[in-house]
Amino acid sequence: MSISDLAQAEQILATYRPAVKEFLGKDITLARMAPLMDALDNPQRKLKIIHVAGTSGKTSTAYYIANMLQLTGNTVGLTTSPHVNSILERLQINLKPVDEQVFCDVLSEVIQKTKNVDPQPTYYELLIAMVYYYFAKVGVDFAVVETGLGGLLDGTNIAQNPDKLCVITDIGLDHTKVLGDTIPEIAAQKAGIIHAENRVIMFEQSPDIMQVFRTRCEEVGATLASVKPDIVKDFAFSPSLPMYQRRNWTLAWSTYQYLANVYELPIIDTSLLGPSRDVFIPGRMEILSHEGKTLVLDGAHNTQKMTAFAQSFTALYPAEKPCILLSVRDKKDFTDLIQQLFPLASRLILTSFHVSQDIEHKNAHLDEIMQYCHANGFDDVTIENNQHTAFRVLMNDPSNVKIITGSFYLIQQIKQRENL
Repeated sequence: MSISDLAQAEQILATYRPAVKEFLGKDITLARMAPLMDALDNPQRKLKIIHVAGTSGKTSTAYYIANMLQLTGNTVGLTTSPHVNSILERLQINLKPVDEQVFCDVLSEVIQKTKNVDPQPTYYELLIAMVYYYFAKVGVDFAVVETGLGGLLDGTNIAQNPDKLCVITDIGLDHTKVLGDTIPEIAAQKAGIIHAENRVIMFEQSPDIMQVFRTRCEEVGATLASVKPDIVKDFAFSPSLPMYQRRNWTLAWSTYQYLANVYELPIIDTSLLGPSRDVFIPGRMEILSHEGKTLVLDGAHNTQKMTAFAQSFTALYPAEKPCILLSVRDKKDFTDLIQQLFPLASRLILTSFHVSQDIEHKNAHLDEIMQYCHANGFDDVTIENNQHTAFRVLMNDPSNVKIITGSFYLIQQIKQRENL
């Protein structure tokens, strides 16, 4: 099979999407990945893998880790999920998405090698297999791999190498229909990436979370290293760097210290530490200038992320009352998330999105969000289903600073539609 361009690649990948609109866990098990990886000669076993799981901060932490490894002369593979600007973000070398033709050629190879695999992989499983296959093929020094959903049953977790390093970011409530209704249940899903002889690095979090990880490590024979949150204060950050990104960077720095000790990597030169905090991370406190106004894009799609974003925005723009373009995904409890915006916003504009990546993603009912806002005393809310019209309403608002948030999928479509 020869794939000529990215449009054709995405058409082919679409045929691997499951017929159901949402997985609830009953049909997806890690066992599905085994025959797929066998057909590719198990490339995940040939890699030094840094496996990143958690509720908030996974992508940013993964970018920071990859950057630090690159700064000291390593060739680094990086994969994140979901993609914001392009599917090419799923397959990066040294923080640069591969060329379109490279992506197409690798996808062709993987499909050819796995065409007889049973069961047929899903879109996400095929992409993860492709990631491991390509990273092994080019011989990266390290592969930084972000989980897609949870950890225990996530396709990335087919990587169970004894030397795997597991990095756990902040745990909170999200994807509760799949991962569980309580923090310990969700933590257990994230802890599922930990296997025998693995090393685990995470910030010290609440006792119920830490107990889950300590128990998992004891059960499988892994080693847990917890980082004290106060270490963030030891570094001199730019005032413009959001508080939550300072935390993510510090966890990445702690991760690099461990890797440097194990693999005898050089100490990062002090002059490079500052630039390492300026790594561009799509859709995370992304600040753009457009039509003479400031646009802040952040895919804060759960309460934990929105709380962190709101605090960081207020610290950066203390005098601003922004107009906010918002959409949240269906099947989410949006109430606590929306609450974080009431003190922040001068006005809310609600709009729709409909995106297909691994599965179909669409927005929650806008009238329900509006009703919730009115019931809680926030009345300046507008519904505009058409994204382009909603964006024009946002840009025509007199506020100097404007926010687009609530979903990475909204950000993806707005950026593409409006050429941001």
